[in-house]
Amino acid sequence: MRFQNIEESIFTRMTRLAVEQKAFNLAQGFPDFSGPSYLIERLHYHLDTCTNQYTRSPGHLALCEALQNYSRQYLPRTYDAGQEITVVNGATEGVLCAVVGLVNPGQKILVFEPYYESYLTCAQIAGAELVGVPLLPPNNDQELEDGVWHIDWSRFENAIKNNVGLILLNHPHNPTGKVFAEEELIKIFDTAQKHNIPVAIDGVYEQLVYSCPRKNFMPFLAKYSDNIIFISAISKTLSFTGFKIGWILAPKAFTPALRRVHEGAVYCQPPHLQLAVADMLNNEAIFSAYVKEQRINFMHIRDEMRVALSNFGFRVPNAQGTYFLLAEKHKAPLKANLDIEMAEELLNKHKIATIPVSGFYVGPVILENWLRFAFCKRPETIAACKKALLVE
Repeated sequence: MRFQNIEESIFTRMTRLAVEQKAFNLAQGFPDFSGPSYLIERLHYHLDTCTNQYTRSPGHLALCEALQNYSRQYLPRTYDAGQEITVVNGATEGVLCAVVGLVNPGQKILVFEPYYESYLTCAQIAGAELVGVPLLPPNNDQELEDGVWHIDWSRFENAIKNNVGLILLNHPHNPTGKVFAEEELIKIFDTAQKHNIPVAIDGVYEQLVYSCPRKNFMPFLAKYSDNIIFISAISKTLSFTGFKIGWILAPKAFTPALRRVHEGAVYCQPPHLQLAVADMLNNEAIFSAYVKEQRINFMHIRDEMRVALSNFGFRVPNAQGTYFLLAEKHKAPLKANLDIEMAEELLNKHKIATIPVSGFYVGPVILENWLRFAFCKRPETIAACKKALLVE
């Protein structure tokens, strides 16, 4: 039995400890506030008026059409609502469908380390193996301020030759907050195309980009679009992580395999949720205003949290995207030197729960004394955390 001895995840453990110790949960990436009221209003409406029976397995056509229009604004091709768009149970299921549907047992999946935890589980389910390419931290103060993380290209070139069946690209990247630059994406996709390897982009933080105009999925990817699977969800964009409405946009060559996994695992999503999300995406004025305001708010909170962590003694690269900050111990007044022990010490002394990132490697650990902080919280929560960091 492959999973009988699996321990609880670090996310589950740190959240449990945060609840037990009544600590601030900056470990798990969920907001402590609600998303747009318009989406709730539409949810109530459709709950009362729709049939609430099975929808078509790939998704309610109304939502697929809304996603077709939504994605047309920034993706390199137009996706057919009926044949190339699949509604799934959040981006996590989207990744699972890509991994299980496209990767053969014994093949490898290339990820950039530290990687998001569920990628390993997906690989294990598929009988595949992760191969990691490390992201290297900023080299100097300017790179720290700009949030520059470097790809270890020698490791990338070596890894890509090692029976890789899929590149899984989290962009923007959790936990580093990196937004991959155009020249980096071109090199990744050129290499993937050369080796006939599909690329699945986990773009769940697609709307949370701060460092530049929203260029995370640029038109230049059009030449590679036959080789790309785009995965995203409303959870981060609209601050409803529990709604679990996600989607996969993929060429027809990939879609049947993805849908077969989805149909067998989940079949379909709740119809009232799908219809409410469709209404939200179709209401351009409300959607755009919410996303813009949310991005501005997160930038302000990010900057405030970064100053607080730096004043505590951490070395904190800026986050180009997502709603996470990584922090290196540096001069922080913690006795522990390894991240797991640092996380426990910070929780016990300051009542702040974080995520140690050393466990998110399959290769040598690069970030041994770094913690991840989620800043997707109310200003009152951030203010209380700042105060807690002053406690000796």
